[in-house]
Amino acid sequence: MCSLEKRDRVFILTLTGDGEHRFSPDAISSIRSALSRAKSESVAAGGRGFALVTTAEGRFFSNGFDLSWARSGGSASAARSRLQSMVSDFRALVADLISLPMPTIAAVNGHAAAAGFMLAISHDYVEMRGDRGVIYMSELDNAMPFPPYFLAMMRSKISDPKVFREIVLEGKKIGAAEAAAKGIIDRPHGGTKETVEAAVRRAEELAARNWIGGVYSSIRMGSLPEVSSALGFPPETEEDRICADLEFVASSYSSRSLQPEVMQLQGLAPTRSFIRSCDQSPPGSQTAPVAPRPSVFARIEQPSQDQKLKSVVVVDSSAPFSAPSQFEIGSSSNLSMIMTKTQRRNKNHCTKRRMEKLGLSSKNERIPPTSPHLSGSRFHLLSAADGEEDVRMIARLTPTTVKKSATEPVKIKKYIFKIW
Repeated sequence: MCSLEKRDRVFILTLTGDGEHRFSPDAISSIRSALSRAKSESVAAGGRGFALVTTAEGRFFSNGFDLSWARSGGSASAARSRLQSMVSDFRALVADLISLPMPTIAAVNGHAAAAGFMLAISHDYVEMRGDRGVIYMSELDNAMPFPPYFLAMMRSKISDPKVFREIVLEGKKIGAAEAAAKGIIDRPHGGTKETVEAAVRRAEELAARNWIGGVYSSIRMGSLPEVSSALGFPPETEEDRICADLEFVASSYSSRSLQPEVMQLQGLAPTRSFIRSCDQSPPGSQTAPVAPRPSVFARIEQPSQDQKLKSVVVVDSSAPFSAPSQFEIGSSSNLSMIMTKTQRRNKNHCTKRRMEKLGLSSKNERIPPTSPHLSGSRFHLLSAADGEEDVRMIARLTPTTVKKSATEPVKIKKYIFKIW
């Protein structure tokens, strides 16, 4: 059926024998057992820095479902029932590949037809033999409809609609060079040996990145939402994202030679139970509540005599200053009238006085005219607090266009006419 070999941190799954490697229930069960073994061994070894290569012996990578076994049921209804059971079993096999916590590479050594083609593109990367072998979907020729997860996988992996039409509606047989040009596979190679060697090299390079397997599989399933839905995976929730974060933190600490018990957090189920236990802590627990993370901008109300300026914005020094200060309409950043030089000086003086009362500014300090914090400001020197880095109050909104005729009174010349 199949064999599983481990070379350092690379698992090599091989479909054994010189036949067509058709998928019967026993063959599917054998492949799933090998994938389960690779998953369990990788988790036991830390859950990170592994990869899988899938290949086959002989002229065929796989020629699809074992239709002769399905037809041997004795009746049309029995054949249909057997075919449906293979379709269901193979769906579970594809789900195992999509959720496998490591990068996967298919080394296609020959013909890959129907379910064999699906097995190949269910991997993250596809290396294919160039001198022999085609990829081909034979369902149209065999008068068989496509299972929904077949179509979902092909739509996700074949971006060109014309290529998709050729494969699905024309049943075209495509060689390795053409498949690489159309983006179906990654690279063609000379023969079986070169194809497997290239796949193993890629697997070693990916394993050397030492990625966390659970995070990798989560990102893979998230990047294939239609496939994940067709395979029966629930949509990712906020809890799943938190679990992935905790898994990353736990794995980071475990890589620093902490106690082995920390590795329990790498499984999603223990992490979920940990989160639920924290959420359901009994009253009177000694666990201190975690304060909510403050937002980047915190508004400080300003009681002042000048009612035009309602509030200022205090910027967290740990975050870059990228958002405009929030001022009410009628303030210095959104004037409805033209201010004279004296009015502008008084406005700046009042603003500085308010900031000194709040402890946001020191006396007799000024912002350098070249400060980037003044870029886009309507005025020159608003105020400063302990130097340029602690500027807390700057009007950065776009100046309002004001028509002079609407703000200045029209001067009317008075003429005195004397009646003689």
